[in-house]
Amino acid sequence: MELFNSADILMRFILALSFIFGLIALSAWLAKLCGFNPTLRFNRNTTARLQITDTLTIDNNHKLVLVKRDNVEHLLCLGGQHEFVVEQNIQLKKTFTPPKIIKKFNTSEDEENAL
Repeated sequence: MELFNSADILMRFILALSFIFGLIALSAWLAKLCGFNPTLRFNRNTTARLQITDTLTIDNNHKLVLVKRDNVEHLLCLGGQHEFVVEQNIQLKKTFTPPKIIKKFNTSEDEENAL
C-alpha cells in the first residue's frame, strides 16, 4: 500500500496553488481598496507636474480627460480607435482674491464721539 498515490499528490498541489493565488488576489484587492498606489514617486521633495484634473465618460468606448501640466490644461478624447486632442493650451486663471477693505465701518462708539 502506497502512502500517497499520484492523484492525491496532484490534488494537494492544485489546492495549495489555488490557495496561494487566492491569497495574492485578496491582498491585491485589499491594497487597491486602501488606496495603495504602486506608481508613487521616490523623491518626495519634488512637486507633481502632471495631473489628471477631471474625467468624463462619454460612452462605453470614449472618455474625456482633462490633463494639467504645470499651469496649462489639455482636453483629450481617449478610447475607440483614435485618441485625439480636443482643446490644448487652456491657460488657468489665477485664483480669485477678494478686494481689500479700504475703510472700516463706523461703530456706534465712533458715531457718539463724532457728535
